[in-house]
Amino acid sequence: MLVGTGLSMTSGYNSSKTKEISPVVRYYLSGNLYAMAGISMMAVEDVYAGIGLSLMWNDKVAIEPGF
Repeated sequence: MLVGTGLSMTSGYNSSKTKEISPVVRYYLSGNLYAMAGISMMAVEDVYAGIGLSLMWNDKVAIEPGF
């Protein structure tokens, strides 16, 4: 299981700036297969969920495609 957060900062053309914090939970289902879910703190309706695969490159580096 993984519990974490993402941080996103955006700067636009008209001096518009946004900052977003999004907590996320990831649960490893079987081997390298995982399911994840998170929510945007900017707008509560921005809930996301997905599934992915953790492909280990070596002991410390992984490539993790997800949908």
